[in-house]
Amino acid sequence: MIFGRILKSLKSGNLSFAVLELIMIIVGVFIAFQVDAWNEDRKTAALEVLWLEAVRADLEQSLPFLQGRTGFEGQIIDSLDEVLRALEVGEVKPRKRVDFERGLRLRFVTPTPFQLIGTIQQLNADGQMNEIQDSILRRKLIALVGYAAAYDKNVSGIEDSFRKATYHSAEFYKMDFDLETGRSSIASYDLGAMRSDPQFKMDIIYIRSLHNLARGANDTFVDRIVGVIDALDVALGDAPPEEGSEQ
Repeated sequence: MIFGRILKSLKSGNLSFAVLELIMIIVGVFIAFQVDAWNEDRKTAALEVLWLEAVRADLEQSLPFLQGRTGFEGQIIDSLDEVLRALEVGEVKPRKRVDFERGLRLRFVTPTPFQLIGTIQQLNADGQMNEIQDSILRRKLIALVGYAAAYDKNVSGIEDSFRKATYHSAEFYKMDFDLETGRSSIASYDLGAMRSDPQFKMDIIYIRSLHNLARGANDTFVDRIVGVIDALDVALGDAPPEEGSEQ
């Protein structure tokens, strides 16, 4: 219909009207394309918000477990320090007996690799991470995935290193296992036999260093997750107001 009017205007010599009609068509097409692009951008932005909210929820869920594991590593290190102190002075103080026995009991409890919960891994695997508009946030998320992989590799290496430590004979200490509670305990130990074997002390020092490495890696992991959660809060508009700002 419109093209018919343009053709009729041209035949009648009304060039200005034909040009006006043509401009209106071009403008209309342009506006239509812009509206489509705007709607598509809105859909993409809404989808990105869903991605980021899901990632934030997953990281929030991961954080308490990792923080708890940092505390547990700290307990093992403190207990191994008590074993080393007892080997040095030749006695176990009554009030430190629980710590000493915990050190013997947990000395071969190894850290295990930890995978970030699904959403962030899936976004990275599908390539959708590269579609996040905020470049700083995008880099933080990709870096976190990279650190998670490095953390798993690091902790796996620490776990393998535990196998190089000596498993001493039962004459040093005997374990007891409660089937009802599923907990182990030290039934008896011979501190004199432990002190007479210099390799035992070296192994305790070696194992302590491995747990310290695991705790350091875990602390860094926690700090990185907290940093990404803060960045997500900013991106989602959920960051708390700065001190002194209007509520």
